[in-house]
Amino acid sequence: MVKGAAMETVLLLQQCPPSVVGNFAVAVRDMNAVLLEKQQRLARAEKALLELSPQPPRSNARDFPTSRKRKMMRLEAALREESDATVGFRREIRHRRMKTFVSDTAKGLQHVS
Repeated sequence: MVKGAAMETVLLLQQCPPSVVGNFAVAVRDMNAVLLEKQQRLARAEKALLELSPQPPRSNARDFPTSRKRKMMRLEAALREESDATVGFRREIRHRRMKTFVSDTAKGLQHVS
């Protein structure tokens, strides 16, 4: 692409009057410098993407080292997991009840109309 543009530029420079050739050549040189800089930036960005290291594995926040200090924390973590499971179960039951209520209400409204 750049090679084709350079060839077209040479042909245009041969056809232009001498007063315009200097300004045109400077403009082409500046544009080539900008294109070269962008190409180098893109190459650096691609290289940086390839060099990114994978993220380290996430540690389990509730998995504690074995020590006397942390034993209570493990118990607390186990209780918290149990509580989370119970809350999730209750939330699902509530959702099912609401869904049933809405569908029953919609059926009742259809019979009335």
